[in-house]
Amino acid sequence: MFKKLLFLLLKGTIVLMILLLSGCMFPDQSKLEKNIPCTGLVMIPSSLDNHDGLKVKPFAAADVILFGSEGDVISTETNQEGKWVAYNLKSPYYLLEAEKDGVIIKKVFPFQLLGENNANVGEANAYTSCQVMIYEIANQYYENALYLREVPDLVIPENLVKAVEKVYREDRNPFNDPLIISMVEDLVLHQF
Repeated sequence: MFKKLLFLLLKGTIVLMILLLSGCMFPDQSKLEKNIPCTGLVMIPSSLDNHDGLKVKPFAAADVILFGSEGDVISTETNQEGKWVAYNLKSPYYLLEAEKDGVIIKKVFPFQLLGENNANVGEANAYTSCQVMIYEIANQYYENALYLREVPDLVIPENLVKAVEKVYREDRNPFNDPLIISMVEDLVLHQF
């Protein structure tokens, strides 16, 4: 038993050293220290009775909070097009939470500079909210089941995405919807 534990500890130490030396665990900190604007978009499924035929609409005038993996918290808001901008991002990963009238949309994104003038982190939507729900519930059931850096790579079953879109169309919050929570718990319990 002791030999097996020692072997696993040695193996883990070697893997950690390789990741640290290769730069895979921590991004270039010099890029994080610049005050470059970070932008994104928050979209929500539109109601089925809309007249413009669009499937999504901007999540306008929503409060946005960015929770950094290094403990920093940044507040901003979306404009009428659902766009937001934030400055002074220092963490390599962020959990975005956009809230308006009790409805919440979430997304996890890495903060990596794509150019010297702006970092665009893409769209937060029903799909990204599903990814975050799985992250949150998996970590409730199993300690360190998922890390923030793994969330953007999660592939979500279509039935879950459709159910979350339906809840959003009804102007409800999927993060406290019993059916959605049950679906995510079943997924987590069978996949982790």
